[in-house]
Amino acid sequence: LDRAGQYALTWLPLVFFGLIIYLLWRTLQYMPRVKPAKLEASACSSVT
Repeated sequence: LDRAGQYALTWLPLVFFGLIIYLLWRTLQYMPRVKPAKLEASACSSVT
């Protein structure tokens, strides 16, 4: 039983780290790829 605990203590953090990396990668795939709006110098609205 002690050996199983040592095994879990060694490998579980690495498994959780891999799971977090996988979830971040999948989240980035679902984000839409948008392009920034083109700014025109002659626009009548101004940013204050």
